[in-house]
Amino acid sequence: MRRVAIGAVIASILIAGYLGVQYREMGGPGDELEYFEQAARLIPFVHNYYGPGYFFALRLVHMALPLDWFSAGKVVALLSLGAFLMACNALFGRILGERGRWLALLILAVNPQVLYGGYEVTNNMYAAAFLIAGIWMTTRTGVNDYRGWLLAGLLFGFAYLTRFSSAGYLLGALAGVWLLQAPLKDKARVTALIAAGAAVPALGWALFLHAVQGFVPANFNFIHLTVALGRFQSFSEMDQLAREYGSLWGVIRSDHTVPLRLMALGVKEIIKFPFTMGFKIYFVLAGLLIPGLLIAVARRNMQAPWLLSFLAGLFLTGLAARGWGHYYVPIIPFGVLLIVLAFEQLSQPWGATARRLIAASLVAVVAGWTVVDTAQSFATRNWAEFGVARRYLEQRLVPGKDVVSSTAASLIYGSALTFVDHSKITTPDDPVGLVDRLRQHGVTYLVISERHTLFEFPELRSLLDAVPRNVPDGLQRDTLITTPRRLAIYKVLPATGGKENR
Repeated sequence: MRRVAIGAVIASILIAGYLGVQYREMGGPGDELEYFEQAARLIPFVHNYYGPGYFFALRLVHMALPLDWFSAGKVVALLSLGAFLMACNALFGRILGERGRWLALLILAVNPQVLYGGYEVTNNMYAAAFLIAGIWMTTRTGVNDYRGWLLAGLLFGFAYLTRFSSAGYLLGALAGVWLLQAPLKDKARVTALIAAGAAVPALGWALFLHAVQGFVPANFNFIHLTVALGRFQSFSEMDQLAREYGSLWGVIRSDHTVPLRLMALGVKEIIKFPFTMGFKIYFVLAGLLIPGLLIAVARRNMQAPWLLSFLAGLFLTGLAARGWGHYYVPIIPFGVLLIVLAFEQLSQPWGATARRLIAASLVAVVAGWTVVDTAQSFATRNWAEFGVARRYLEQRLVPGKDVVSSTAASLIYGSALTFVDHSKITTPDDPVGLVDRLRQHGVTYLVISERHTLFEFPELRSLLDAVPRNVPDGLQRDTLITTPRRLAIYKVLPATGGKENR
């Protein structure tokens, strides 16, 4: 089992590296462009949703290797994958022992979300590596080991400086300290050591920013909590929600029922997890999640910081994940732990050969699922038609004169095209006067994509038809790309252009 698991880890890293090379067209709304911009300058630091950790790593790789920012991001993801798998292996060894760790590592290595995290240009895998390392430190540190608890806190602190949501895992670990079998004074000391370790990087960064730029950018991640209030239905609401609530405390005090509504949503998402996101992540093995959790909670020796850290992370992730698997990357090892715990308990009556055969069959089924899911996921993430459209626009447009608008800023990465965000010009609840607003912002070409524009503006779907219908006066279709997904380029006619649509 050990050799097979190590082979699976090597194969996972190699496959993620290959997919990274093939991943040539960045998709999405263009969040990565903000990462690249912040990493390129670092100071002033103005990002409202992430700390500096990922940006420093991105800048370091970009400086060390002759790569563009997009490629540097894929390298960071691949390196993070390696660190993540090593940290998980260490964690599995502490909790499951030598026999269970290799089965757990094998299941983890063939997970489709893990493969995706190895080439995804975001900070999910980077933060997860620090989180798992911090949780692992809590499993190997004795009550009287001061340095071990401080180091665990430092690792949580570094994770926090990458993704602020890591604070949830830290709070869970702090709560879990009080489940340790130790005197109260020792529990209080361990709590203080972890909190102090986590505070060092966070406070150090805040003091540094005050010294060099005079302010610390506000943290706007509280807007994710407004989902429980029926808000944040579209990403075009982000700026409005940030202004309306102002802070986490602003959300909490907005209504006396907010704490209960947040608790209800978090609990609901945990209950749903094995049947929804759990199935997406673990496929048939998701059936072992509930038995595994019951076993972990029932065993007194497992009631420790690692367990509550994962449970707190799962609760908070459910509040903001919107069903997106990449938010759950730090949770994946927890599910694998539960699956192996359940398998070991349920398979006790079987012989050793039967256990090996059944385990091999389950892993083979999941590996087959991973092949299918990875191929489909890659096709949805590599927006090949964007590359075609960008090259087409670069050949036809005059830099400095023509202006392109789309909902996805990733369209213009690597080009000299001037861009205006379509979502900033108009909103889904106020589509009237689109052409006038485009003209006001100097837009000469509007790009409508099936992958992204329709997510916010479904009423524009007819503009992607072979023969467009209901084309607003002042727009004229220039070209249509049909594969792998539809994308249309419309020319914005001057105000005197009249009804020249066709």
